Amino acid sequence: MAAVFPIRQPTVETWVARYLESSEAGLVDRPSPPLCRSTHTPAAVVKLIEVLRRQRKWSTRHIHCHLIHRAVALSPRTVGRGLSRRGIFGPATLP
Repeated sequence: MAAVFPIRQPTVETWVARYLESSEAGLVDRPSPPLCRSTHTPAAVVKLIEVLRRQRKWSTRHIHCHLIHRAVALSPRTVGRGLSRRGIFGPATLP
């Protein structure tokens, strides 16, 4: 079936298993929540990111490295999102 229709084989197998288990009721669309729930960055860390950006004028990558050395495991993207939410992302936003 996957060769006839533009559907991947694992998808076909999932739908066949659902049909065999519950007949047509198994083919009803199901909600697809995320596999993991993201957690919010602690407020103290967000404040530290903001302070480092405003006072030291550090880049996102520099802030990220600084936090890693202090055993705060955040991705550079998370640091960037924290800055963006506060409107201080990019060189034009620094005094």
